[in-house]
Amino acid sequence: MVRRAGHIVVLLGGLTALVLVVRHIGAATIAGMIRQVGWSLATITLLYALHTALRGVSLWQTLPAGTISLRDVIGIRFCAEGLEMLTLTGPFLAEPAKAWLLYRQGLAGASAFGAVAAEYLLYNLTAAWMAAAALSFLVARRVLPPVLNVPAEIMLAGVACLTIGCIIAGITGRGLVAPSVRAAARLVAPRHADTLVSRVEPPEAVLVSVLHDDPRRLAAVLAVEFAGHALLALEIAVALDALGLHAGVFLAFVIEGAVKCIGALFFFVPGQVGIAEGVYAVLLPVLGLPAAAGVTIALIRRVRALAVGAAGLLLAWGTRIASQPQANGDRHESPRLTDEPR
Repeated sequence: MVRRAGHIVVLLGGLTALVLVVRHIGAATIAGMIRQVGWSLATITLLYALHTALRGVSLWQTLPAGTISLRDVIGIRFCAEGLEMLTLTGPFLAEPAKAWLLYRQGLAGASAFGAVAAEYLLYNLTAAWMAAAALSFLVARRVLPPVLNVPAEIMLAGVACLTIGCIIAGITGRGLVAPSVRAAARLVAPRHADTLVSRVEPPEAVLVSVLHDDPRRLAAVLAVEFAGHALLALEIAVALDALGLHAGVFLAFVIEGAVKCIGALFFFVPGQVGIAEGVYAVLLPVLGLPAAAGVTIALIRRVRALAVGAAGLLLAWGTRIASQPQANGDRHESPRLTDEPR
């Protein structure tokens, strides 16, 4: 109950910030720009749908070979996208939902949660590298607003720590989370230390195996994740072109990289409502673009995410209806959960 109340309070704060940003720039100006984007919104939505599909491919690559079909995993990714966008719960619901759906497909629980954790880690790792490159570029040019200097420094330090941790796990084949949980639990709750570690170790072992066991598979996952981020940058390029601001692909990559820190630094704000619009409004003028364009792009990205998410949930619902037993009594047995991957 307390968590739900806190969630609502933070969401209301974000909505208030959004209203203030729109009011400061001018609702009429933003509405005009949204109309100017016009049918380019269809292209932007398609790019985001392809991005979502690529994340499904990455998740499939982290699974044991031959367990679940690529089509089913992509469907699970679209369904999770719908849950994330329509509930504004971010990864807190979407990532466990993906693991649960993989479990329903017959994958062992540890393998399901480990694969989801591995894909989520590698997605955020590649996003962090892209963000670090963009922020380093902005810092080197000394154009970053003072209000973003501290977040940029935090982001760069976090990227360094995350990268070092992944390198250590990839080289040694040993996880870092379970030992950390064991050390912390022995100090706080020694009686429950073994229980907590036993819950963490199996999924972490799957994650570490992705980082350590097969360099070719790891390289393939990273390549697909980078391709997905490139599609997000292309969204910005398409939107800027539609607004008559021909900034170029390189600048679109810089913008996409710079705004990736939003999700990391403001993960507690549902959907980063208000925060995303504010950061776009601050960042784009630094690059010689109008703040109104930044808010417009942020709002358009919400629309295309909602469209793709809604389509994902409709697809999942339609698939479930299609898989219901027929009136003649035919039944489809649910996949049996086993300790070994199918």
